[in-house]
Amino acid sequence: MSDSANHQANILFVCYGNICRSPIAEHLARQRKLTTGLIDSAGVNPTIARPTAEAVAVMKEEYGIDISGHRPKGLEEVALEMFDYIVAADPEISDYLRSHAPRLVDRFVDWQIDDPYSLSGNVYRNCAVAISAELTKLAQRLG
Repeated sequence: MSDSANHQANILFVCYGNICRSPIAEHLARQRKLTTGLIDSAGVNPTIARPTAEAVAVMKEEYGIDISGHRPKGLEEVALEMFDYIVAADPEISDYLRSHAPRLVDRFVDWQIDDPYSLSGNVYRNCAVAISAELTKLAQRLG
């Protein structure tokens, strides 16, 4: 994968609370310069004000990225139509998106990343590794 993208696809990563998986994906995609377009994340039900301590720690320790300033937001706070790719973290999120935005189904990308919320730091590490692998696949899809 190249260090700089030559395409302008807008990508939205979606998980449940926008405190673990989707901010990890968002910030790893930015670090990789996956696209020159917009990279964002949101949750279907964000109820906590900041990323989990485990997500912050793993991103800092493993990738040198500080996500402590990330503020979770809900899908209603983003214009889904702006995004060329809407990445669902797991099948449950995918089902939610399909039922709430069926007109955009051709933009959905489905991942199978288990939610690490309330689990150990090692589970978060494994989650980040899985997200990184999925980002590599997405980069190949983007060209």
